[in-house]
Amino acid sequence: MSQIAKFVAFALKTLLLIEIILVASANNVVKIGALFTEEEKDSQTELAFKYAVYRINRDRSLLPNTTLIYDIQYIPHDDSFHAVKKGVVALFGPQDPLLGIHVQSLCDALDIPHIESRLQNLGENSHGKEFSINLHPGSTAISDSLRELIIYLNWTKVAVIYEDDMSLIGLQELVKPPALPKNVQFVFRKSTPDNFRDTLRDIKSRNIYSMIVDAKPEDLPKFLIARNVSEMSRDP
Repeated sequence: MSQIAKFVAFALKTLLLIEIILVASANNVVKIGALFTEEEKDSQTELAFKYAVYRINRDRSLLPNTTLIYDIQYIPHDDSFHAVKKGVVALFGPQDPLLGIHVQSLCDALDIPHIESRLQNLGENSHGKEFSINLHPGSTAISDSLRELIIYLNWTKVAVIYEDDMSLIGLQELVKPPALPKNVQFVFRKSTPDNFRDTLRDIKSRNIYSMIVDAKPEDLPKFLIARNVSEMSRDP
């Protein structure tokens, strides 16, 4: 799925969930808080949140008697109480795993609806969270989708490139039951921007041209540049 498609899908999900919150509110002006770390400032997640608010306020047929305003706070990783005390009726974010758990616990304790989109930590229980909704798909759902894609595209040799060990744990679901056809071979490679080209050169030497890449968003342009250089290069 392209980045634009992901952005639109995420914005629409956020829009739907915010509408659900507003239906339960009788106020004419409703404040929705959003928590982001400094690293998430101007990120796609923040833009999706702002766009959802804009869509609701623009289309008066959705909630004609309600105006939605947002209060965005950029907070340090160790401050989960900063925006919860400001009288908001719901909170969005953050994506930071540790901070997200703290905010989720506060919202559950204070009966504040909490919307987030972050990769769930290992061992974290997603059930029993009465006031929290996580839009991020779990590793099993992602692996199932990738498995179906591999079968549909009839890939037989697949390189899986990842940046950190946490990513590898999720991607290993690919090779767990239900198994793929026996002729599908996987090659797992840990790689960073410093050695993207070396990794791609190794994959190319194995005649593997189908890849699954799990990299940080800010590193994807570097990977694509390395891929283009690899495609243009010719073995001596």
